[in-house]
Amino acid sequence: MKRLSVVLMLLVATWALAADPETVENDRSSAAGNEEPVEVRGVPDLPINQAEIQQYGAEDKSAGVDETDIQMSNPLMKEFIQIQETAALRLDELNTQLANQSNEEEALLLIKEMERVKQETELDMLRLQANAALARGDQATADEINQALTTMSTPRPARPAVERSASAGSGR
Repeated sequence: MKRLSVVLMLLVATWALAADPETVENDRSSAAGNEEPVEVRGVPDLPINQAEIQQYGAEDKSAGVDETDIQMSNPLMKEFIQIQETAALRLDELNTQLANQSNEEEALLLIKEMERVKQETELDMLRLQANAALARGDQATADEINQALTTMSTPRPARPAVERSASAGSGR
């Protein structure tokens, strides 16, 4: 179970890494009231990091490792990004259709399709992780991820409706 939580944390982290750095920079600049973009790479200027900033100099904050280079040099990360970008494009299309939809039934179908795309994206990323675990010889992790995939992709059985008498609720 511990591995599953690690896998899920990695999944969330990959979504966060796929965020557009320019958008993050612009959002941070706007929030701080700055006109110029804030540098995101390197050591963040936080109180906990002041010792490192003083040691390496405030001018050298961006001298850290370029996350984009790391992401693009890792074939697994390239596949994660490709899955995310494909899903993002499809979700953008669906959002556009939804914004222009006036029929409630059609809108509901679009929302359900968006949910399906998100679920399928998550399943695709887990499949990718399971394949990577197998490739590196980690059968236990691959089995755990595959079990999670089975659980997530198996529809839950419908529960029968519970019949209650009218007097059952009046005792309150």
